[in-house]
Amino acid sequence: SFHLEPADGAGVAPHVPGQFISLRVPAWADEGVASQIRSYTISDAPNGRRYRISVKRDGVVSSWLHAHLAPGALIELMGPGGEFTFEAGTQRPVVMLSAGIGITPMIAMLNGLLVNGSRTRHKHPIWFIHGARSRDEHAFAAHLEALAAGHNNLQLHTRYSSEDGHIDIAMLKDLLPFDDYDFYLCG
Repeated sequence: SFHLEPADGAGVAPHVPGQFISLRVPAWADEGVASQIRSYTISDAPNGRRYRISVKRDGVVSSWLHAHLAPGALIELMGPGGEFTFEAGTQRPVVMLSAGIGITPMIAMLNGLLVNGSRTRHKHPIWFIHGARSRDEHAFAAHLEALAAGHNNLQLHTRYSSEDGHIDIAMLKDLLPFDDYDFYLCG
């Protein structure tokens, strides 16, 4: 994860969990690559001081970030956007279904709902279902386990495709009690 703070010391533009920011990485002539812009989901709930993005080292821009972005470095970014956000005030149980790096908006939403140890802003059941290739590629696994240990309304389920196959409708039917849910999906 990268933690991005304004160079002028001011706060960041407000955002809602699930939104993204866009970064412009400079050209790097030694590799013949022009300046590029990529969008990354903000992977934590708003705190007014910084954005966190969680980036898998895969692709030209993501690899550049891992190779060149170090504490104190400057990078251009465009403020938050996007409409994939949690519907505040819902009275239904929630299913957050993600796979791979699609976990980032879900983590931001979950961190916004479950706060300060055992407090929750959503008193209804939350089913967090995530698919990853393996435990080694499961981003935020320890964080999710800690949240589940502290929040009785959070049900955590993970399926590793290398061991158990992919998440499918049969799994969801077996796992979820018959009810009316709000679904959030990101793969």
